[in-house]
Amino acid sequence: MQGLGPRDRAIVLAADQSVHPIGPAAIGPVDDARRKAVSAGLDALSPGGASDLGRALEAAADALPADAPAAMVIYIGDGWPTMGDPGVEPIKARLARRPGGAPRLGAVAVGPLCNRFALNALVRGSGPLLEIADGSDAARIAISLIAEALQPTVAGVEIDFGPEVERIYPRGPRAIVAGDTVTATGRVRGDLPKEITLRWRDEKGAHE
Repeated sequence: MQGLGPRDRAIVLAADQSVHPIGPAAIGPVDDARRKAVSAGLDALSPGGASDLGRALEAAADALPADAPAAMVIYIGDGWPTMGDPGVEPIKARLARRPGGAPRLGAVAVGPLCNRFALNALVRGSGPLLEIADGSDAARIAISLIAEALQPTVAGVEIDFGPEVERIYPRGPRAIVAGDTVTATGRVRGDLPKEITLRWRDEKGAHE
């Protein structure tokens, strides 16, 4: 958190079978008090064994402020769920069911046996996937994450094709970096739709 300042907001969560905050329990400005509390919490942290990845990402997404559509959940770990949602699709479905849709996601894969396939599938189209092998990579990774987080983003992006199109993928709203292309596919049962609806949310509110 050394690269962040009081104008930035953050919360740090640890997850195993449950999710609990490291330092302050609510998101807030990154000041000296928050840095010290997070540092002390990390020093006291011990591995918990089992990991419920879907629940952890959902809790982190729920902690993001509603007035910051560019806010990003950054997962740091090996990416292997050992309980709860067993894979990428159930986790994506869990996040898509949230009122604000899936959040912007980034990930830092840790260790030689990390689940790169799953982490890449989770963050594709919304955030970076970075890898860290040892402590010497930490500064480089931190700079890259800050640069990614500063990109303007729109949240709750969803394409509605109408009732004649089914099996739409991706399902549910999601966060997209501004300027990226939005794509969706579906199966047409009758005539092609004459119009589609694009929904999204930015710092000015919801749009359609």
